[in-house]
Amino acid sequence: MGAKGFITEIERQFNAAISDRVEELRVKHKVHRRDLAQVAGVTQQMFHAYESGITRWPVYRLRLIAAFFDVDVKELMPEVKKYVVIPALQRKLL
Repeated sequence: MGAKGFITEIERQFNAAISDRVEELRVKHKVHRRDLAQVAGVTQQMFHAYESGITRWPVYRLRLIAAFFDVDVKELMPEVKKYVVIPALQRKLL
C-alpha cells in the first residue's frame, strides 16, 4: 500500500468512481456538498478531499451517505475487478 496517506493511482481511480456515484446521487436529489459533508460527519474540506481522491473514502462515511440516499452501500462502490488483476486462486474463491 505504501506510506501512510499515500494513495496509489489504482486507488485514486477507484475513489474517483465512488466520487462520481456520490455526485450523481447528490445532483439527482439536489443536495449541496456542505449538507452531504454534514451527513458524513466531516468538514467541507475533508469531504472535498474524499471527492477529489486526495483521501480514501472510509467505509463508515460511505455507509452514512448510502443510508442518507436510501441505497445499498454497494451501489456506491465500483467493481473491484475493473481496477485490479485478481490472481487465479482468488478468482476461484469469488
